[in-house]
Amino acid sequence: MPAVFGALHWYLYRRLIRQTTSHGTRARRAGAALFVVGPLLAGTAVVGGFTSMPMAVERVVAWPGYVWLAVFLYLLLGVLAGEVVRPLLNLWLTHRHRASAVVVDPATPAADLLSRRLFVSRAIAVVAATAAVGVVGHGTRGVLNGPSVKRIVVPLAKLSRALHSFRIAVVSDIHLGPLLGRLLRPAGHRHDQRHPARPDRRGG
Repeated sequence: MPAVFGALHWYLYRRLIRQTTSHGTRARRAGAALFVVGPLLAGTAVVGGFTSMPMAVERVVAWPGYVWLAVFLYLLLGVLAGEVVRPLLNLWLTHRHRASAVVVDPATPAADLLSRRLFVSRAIAVVAATAAVGVVGHGTRGVLNGPSVKRIVVPLAKLSRALHSFRIAVVSDIHLGPLLGRLLRPAGHRHDQRHPARPDRRGG
């Protein structure tokens, strides 16, 4: 599994950083650092959940580690989708260029080809990165806002009339742990989220 995890990061690094930046530039170095530190933090956060790592340490690495893991997964989906679009974009740009180009220098076609490939690589990288950061940012905002209350009416034909409008509150999928350790402190926090429903019974 670590080998697969590392190989997928190398694939993303090649597509998103190496093929879109020049050697020795700040962007290349920053991207390389991100793809080294990110997986290390993610691996540490995951391993920490299965070991006796102190909670204080685990909480320090949990946020950047799990956030990077989520960004990594969406980046992977975006870049894989881009692999389908990449040849189509290259073909369209090549056809468009041939229809309007006037060759003066024999080296021009090769330079134009490299320029088109760089443009396509950067376009896919920008779209994939924007989508990944946007989705993860939206999800993180929802997590920080706490659990949401969803009301569902369940009709039961044979239910006694005495239990008409009986309300049950069920708390699920709140992911208590180092990432949301603050939810462990106030037991009333979950109660506050359920209070607007005024349940007759609570379950988990």
